[in-house]
Amino acid sequence: MREWLTEGLNLPNGLLVDGDRLLLASMGSKDFASIDIKTKVKTVLTEGINKGDGIAFTGIQGYYIVTDWNGEIFLINPDYTKVTLLRTLDQQINSADIEFIPKLNLLLIPTFNSKSVAAYKLSEK
Repeated sequence: MREWLTEGLNLPNGLLVDGDRLLLASMGSKDFASIDIKTKVKTVLTEGINKGDGIAFTGIQGYYIVTDWNGEIFLINPDYTKVTLLRTLDQQINSADIEFIPKLNLLLIPTFNSKSVAAYKLSEK
């Protein structure tokens, strides 16, 4: 095994390949970033995602869903602002890696310590 990138990272966790970039959610730096696959240049896109864990593409260009291990799910907009979709902090339900099924508008979240998978139907406001 060969290391690909070792500098400028702080507890990297969630990964998603998006064209010529790698999207990264980090637990340590608490941000959502992109890394150019060829140059390895990291660009922070959104801060304040806390303990970043899972990343999913919504099927709509520029929109991503990112989870915070502590139990918050964010929608990241094309301008990289974020909106909270769901908070389960009070129930102490962690949100780990995720899967989004665009055809069904269905978000699947393994809850880790709760030993279950939660399913949420997303709708437009």
